[in-house]
Amino acid sequence: MTNRWGIHAPNNRRPRNMSEFFDAGFQNYTVLHGNENLISEIRARYPDAQILVRMFLTQWDKRDPSDWAREIADFMNRNRPFTNQVTWANEQNLDLEGHPQGASPQQPVPPPSLYQDINRWNMEMIRRLREAIPWARLHYPAFANNHSDDMNQGGYIGLEICRPSIQAADVMDCHCYWDVNDGPLTLEGGQRFVLTHNFFPDKPIFISECGNFAVRDPRAPEQYVTWMHSLYHYPYVEGATFFIWDSDGATENAPNVITESAALVRTLRETSKDAPAQLPPIPVAPPVISAARPMPPAPSAPVPAGGTDYTVLPGDTLIAIAKRFGVDLAALMVANAIADARLLRAGQRLRIPGAQEGQAAPPSSPPPASPTAPAPVVVSGGGTIYIVRGGDTLSAIAVRFNVTVPAIVAANQLSNANVIRPGQQLTIPKPAMVLSVAEAVATLEAQKPQVGVLGVGDASTPVVSPREIQEFLAGKRTTFYVTRKGDTIPRVAALFKMDALILSQINQVGMRGELIPGTRLIIPMR
Repeated sequence: MTNRWGIHAPNNRRPRNMSEFFDAGFQNYTVLHGNENLISEIRARYPDAQILVRMFLTQWDKRDPSDWAREIADFMNRNRPFTNQVTWANEQNLDLEGHPQGASPQQPVPPPSLYQDINRWNMEMIRRLREAIPWARLHYPAFANNHSDDMNQGGYIGLEICRPSIQAADVMDCHCYWDVNDGPLTLEGGQRFVLTHNFFPDKPIFISECGNFAVRDPRAPEQYVTWMHSLYHYPYVEGATFFIWDSDGATENAPNVITESAALVRTLRETSKDAPAQLPPIPVAPPVISAARPMPPAPSAPVPAGGTDYTVLPGDTLIAIAKRFGVDLAALMVANAIADARLLRAGQRLRIPGAQEGQAAPPSSPPPASPTAPAPVVVSGGGTIYIVRGGDTLSAIAVRFNVTVPAIVAANQLSNANVIRPGQQLTIPKPAMVLSVAEAVATLEAQKPQVGVLGVGDASTPVVSPREIQEFLAGKRTTFYVTRKGDTIPRVAALFKMDALILSQINQVGMRGELIPGTRLIIPMR
């Protein structure tokens, strides 16, 4: 099928304007089983269309596969004249779908046991569906990306854990959402299905949800067209259905309801559904890293010959080590059979591919700043003197030197992490000297007592003492959140349902502006 264009039907009722829905010329449709009446209507209008029945299910882990498979078989047998495509669950790695271990704001990276449960349950579902409706084409339920399913967070690989059940299905479903500011052509967003394909190069892919959750943005029409045109690069993508045409369902879907934008509706109806003469550019796919059986990297990331050994130091990260030796991160993981980049420990021996035998580790401090700014100077004790430039923040400086903000605050006895000035000299401790948060708080307290009150929403006390931070965190469980592009303190605070001022105070970062990606924030848990 050359026409990749498609639409996801409404969640729980017929479209308000049937003519617009049917006149757009789409040849791919995803239909929830509650909208059964639409299936025959679509087939009558588009005899060659691909129609995926999405058997929506919450609390999948509590549903007996034999009962659910029987219900699906009854539904599909009724609709056999119209379609043979079906999927039996949805985004099972989210807690919203029912599993207590699913990803959530409190647990953005679920445990591997979740994927083990998904694999077992889906294996049983596939076995029973094969027996009941052997003529049906089974679509493996799509995962909600960005939750360790494709190792994007440096963790284990949910796709690999579920490999047996995915291989048993006929098609792999994917969901691809992109940020309206980044556009649809990044591997982190609209091209995310490429990562899934790297794990299963022989498995066709159907994209049952896609969009940018910003349909009213004036950039949306062009982005939707560009994204759909990009699919013509990939012969393994059978089709895609924009989520969602019209809905009176969940309020969180409102920014993605296509009928909310007359411009987007008009563009989708009027744009030719043929492949364009010139296709959009696409990002280079990363190599596959398999948890079950390490695979050689793709030609774009070869493992260099030779190599040397390196002993991990306190504060090291795999990314920093790869950059220090000038090797590809994927090649470093393959050479050491590492499936979880987060499980790095001090004293661990790593093989550095391509480095000459006996080569010492290059210095961990970054290269000099631009020629117009003073270069960092290494001082006794392994630290570095850095001259603050206009626009610098402590968070940005910490990321650049691979240290923490509290470590810089402690090393310089700063009274306020939000106040630094151009020309100011800062001592940057080397990574091995980086203090833990608790050590940094204790050091600050001993060096420079302060006053203040850690008040909820009290803007009159923006500066707090280390003792207050320590007392506030005492007895609380804490976790870390690693910021991503576009994150702000208010946004992260809302994610974890906590007061933004408190989050700002205990992490000593400002309330305004975007946070530097990669910043580690302390999150007190309830």
